[in-house]
This record gives sequence, C-alpha cells and structure tokens, in this order.
Amino acid sequence: MQARIHDAGEGRSLEVLGNTLVEKAAGRDLSGNAAVFVQTIVPRGGPPAHVHAEADEFFYVLDGEIDAWIGERHVKLSAGMSATLPRGVPHRFDNLTTRDAKVLAVVTPGQGAWFFDDINRAQPKLPDDVDKLKAIVARHNIRFLD
Repeated sequence: MQARIHDAGEGRSLEVLGNTLVEKAAGRDLSGNAAVFVQTIVPRGGPPAHVHAEADEFFYVLDGEIDAWIGERHVKLSAGMSATLPRGVPHRFDNLTTRDAKVLAVVTPGQGAWFFDDINRAQPKLPDDVDKLKAIVARHNIRFLD
C-alpha cells in the first residue's frame, strides 16, 4: 500500500450500466476497509432496487440531483446532501433530471465494490440483460428486488 494523489479526472475508469465510475481509492489502497469512487450518473442512469448483504454504501452528491429510494423513503438528494446505506437496507437511485449528476461513493469493506469490475467487464445493458446483471450481482451477495 502506498500513498497516491489523483488529479481531478484521474483514477481507474469503469463503465457500469451506462455510467462512468472513476475509482479514486481501491480496497487494496485502504487496507481492504473501503473503496472510493466518483460516479457520473446520466439521466435515467440508476440501478434497479437492490440490497447488499455484505457491504455498506455512502453517497455524497457533488453536483446535480438524484432521486433515492431508501427502504420505504423517497428523497431528492442535491449537491451537498448525502445518504448512508447500511447493508441490508433496500435502495435504489436514479437521475431524473436532464443533466448528469456527480456522486462521491464509498463502499465498505473495499471488496464490496468488486461487483463494479464484473459489470464493467460484462457490460450488460438494461432492460435486455437483466438476467445477466442479476447473475453478476448475486455472486457478490447483492439481490435485486422486484
């Protein structure tokens, strides 16, 4: 493990469901404790409702607005707002605006973000490849909700 500095646009880039994720710190960079990404969420670019069995997530909106459904609650998150999503809490988010949104995302533990790598490799497209996507996330103990 070594210290690293990233300029604004630097980091490992992943494409996940039409959105770009720039990895700023991988799990291996933080002793496996977390992974950190800047996500660009395109209009209508959110994932289906899902629940993580083994990972916690934290989102901080840097720019734009996303709609989030956390458990039974719906909230609009705009720049400066955040959401803490402990494992086991059903959630989904979507960008319902006409411009991109940017979100800082932290996943703990760091291996909880490995599913992004698998999705990036397979490049499933929704709704056509939903079964392929379900199989990928199931390997990481993530379950989609109907």
